[in-house]
Amino acid sequence: FKSPATTVFAEPGFLAGGVASITATLDYHTPAKADYCAHVATYLPRYSDQWQRWHKAATAPMKQAEFAEFVEEVRGDIVEPEAARLLDIVRTFKASKKVEFDSVVYQPNGDVTLAYDERTEQKGQSGALPETMKIGIPVYFRGTTFAVPVFVRFKVSGGAVQFQIKIDRADVIEDAAFAEL
Repeated sequence: FKSPATTVFAEPGFLAGGVASITATLDYHTPAKADYCAHVATYLPRYSDQWQRWHKAATAPMKQAEFAEFVEEVRGDIVEPEAARLLDIVRTFKASKKVEFDSVVYQPNGDVTLAYDERTEQKGQSGALPETMKIGIPVYFRGTTFAVPVFVRFKVSGGAVQFQIKIDRADVIEDAAFAEL
C-alpha cells in the first residue's frame, strides 16, 4: 500500500519519554494535495529484559548485599571485569570515612579560618572496586548485543556502604540500536 505520499516517522525512546516508536502514514500529505492520514501503521519495539533490568538498577542506590545479589543475577551480562572477580570484590568490600574539622579564630580582628577534610577509603581482600565495567546486552528484544559501559560508584552513608551504577551515555547506545532497527 506504499505510495509516493507514504511517510515514516521514527523516534527513539530516550527522546519520547521512554517508548520508542516507528509510525508509517500511508496517505500522508503531498505538496500538491492534503490528505486525511487515515491509514497508519505503528511499531513499538520492545526493550530487552536486560536493558530494562540495568536501567531499573541504575535508578537507586543498593546496599552491599543487594548489589552482590544483583551482580550474581546479571553475571551473564558482565563482560569486563570478569563477573566472578567483581562478585568477590563486592562481597569482601569495606569502606571507611574519616572527617577532620579544624577552626582557628584570630582574636585581634575576629577572622576565622576553617578547614574541613572528608576522606573515604576502600579496603577489600579481593582488590579495589573498579570504577567502570562493561556489559554486553541488546537494547531491543532479540536485537544486536552492544558493549555498554557502566560506572560503578560507592559511598558510605548511615554506617553502611551503598553502591550505585550509571549507564554511560545510554542515549547514544539506544540511538545506535534504534538506527540499526
